[in-house]
Amino acid sequence: MKYLFCILHFAICIFLCSFIEMPNTVPAGENPDEFDEFGIRNDKLRLIQDTTRGGAISYISLAGNKRNLVNIADEGRYIQQSYYAGNSVNRQKDGQSPSWSPWSWNPIQCGDYARHRAQILETRQTADSTYIKCIPMQWDMNNMPAEAIMEQWTSLCDNVVSVRCRLTCHRTDDIYGEGVLNDQEIPAVYPISALNNLYSYFGDAPFTGAAIVKTEVIQLESGFWGRYMTNNGNFPAEKWMAFVDNNGWGLGVYSPQATQFLAGRYGRAGGESTSPYTGYIAPLRVEALMKNYVSEYSYYLIVGTLDEIRAKIYQIHNSLTTSNTTVNKDENKLKICPNPANAQIQITNCELRKGDKIEIFDLAGNLRESLSVANYQLSFNFDISRLSQGMYFVSVNSAKRKSATYFIKK
Repeated sequence: MKYLFCILHFAICIFLCSFIEMPNTVPAGENPDEFDEFGIRNDKLRLIQDTTRGGAISYISLAGNKRNLVNIADEGRYIQQSYYAGNSVNRQKDGQSPSWSPWSWNPIQCGDYARHRAQILETRQTADSTYIKCIPMQWDMNNMPAEAIMEQWTSLCDNVVSVRCRLTCHRTDDIYGEGVLNDQEIPAVYPISALNNLYSYFGDAPFTGAAIVKTEVIQLESGFWGRYMTNNGNFPAEKWMAFVDNNGWGLGVYSPQATQFLAGRYGRAGGESTSPYTGYIAPLRVEALMKNYVSEYSYYLIVGTLDEIRAKIYQIHNSLTTSNTTVNKDENKLKICPNPANAQIQITNCELRKGDKIEIFDLAGNLRESLSVANYQLSFNFDISRLSQGMYFVSVNSAKRKSATYFIKK
C-alpha cells in the first residue's frame, strides 16, 4: 500500500518546503567548503555525511571537484538508511501526515517528512573512516523519534565507498503487528538525474565478464519505479546497478545481499544535487523487522566509468567470497529472534536461497517443523506456540552448506 504514495512523494515535499520554516543551514553539497566537514577524502574522492541529518551521505565528488553526485533536495533523498516494519496503519490522530497515511513503521536516517532531524548520539572520525550513531525519525509522523538506534560505519579506499549499516529496534508499540515481511532498501540511493543512463548485468552467468547492457529508465510518474527481479528475467545478477552520463561515467551501487532492485528517475534528466529531479537505485531484500531485532547489511558505492565500476565490484565480490572477516561472519550467520520465545520466532540468514530447507528438531532428534524456501528472502517466521517448553535446534540445509543453531521455547 505504501508504494502507492511514492509517486506523490517528491511533488508533496517540494510543495511543503514553501510553508515549512527551514533551518539556518544550507544543505551540504551546494558548497562543501562552507561547512564543518564530517567525512573523508583521498586522492580520488571526497565524501561528506550530514550530521544535521543523521549522518546520511550528502556529498560525493571527485577529489578537487565540487560537483556533488548525490541528490539532496529533501530529507527523503540523500544516500541513507530506511527500513519498514509491520502493517500500514492510519495514525493521523497522532500527527501522521495525510499524504503518508496509512504507513508502516518507517525509521529514516535523515529526518521526517516535516524536516525534523535525527538525533546524533555519537560520532567518530579517522583519516579514512567514520562512525555515526543516531536516533532516526519516523518518516510519516510529525516529530516522532523512532524507537530504534541506527549506526553506520563508512570508509573510503581508492574510488570505492564502503558502508556497513545496523538498525537496532526496541519498539514498545502494539499497533503495527509482528512478523510482517517488507521490502527493505539496502540502501536508498538518490544520484543526480544528470547521470541519465542505467546499466547492469542481467544474464545468467554472473561474475564471468559477460556483457552488461543499458536498460530503460522507468519514470516514477508512469506508476512506480522500475522493479528488477528474478521472476521477470531482468534481475541484476551481479547485485549492482549504475547511473552514468553519456560518456559512461557515473555512480554504481553494489549490495551483495540484494534479492531484487528498484531503480528509475523522477522528472527530467539533467538535474544536479538540489534539483527536484532525481535518479533512484534501491537494492532490496525481504525481511520482517521484529520489535526487538537487529538488522545489518553492507554496501558499496563506486565512482568511475562502467568498466572501472565493474572491475571494483569484481574485486569486492572475490574478497567477500574468500574472506573470513568478523563482519561477513556476523552477516551470514544463522540468527533467531526473539530467543527465548513464547509463540513465534524469526529465522534470519542472508545466504538463504530458493530450494534451501529450514528444519526444527527437538533434543531427541525428532523433526517438529519444516519449511522449504521458495523465494529469495532474508527471514522466515515460524509459529512455535504448539511446541512444549525446552530447547530446540534449527538447521538450514542446501546442496552446498549446512548451518545450525538453537532456541529456547518458554
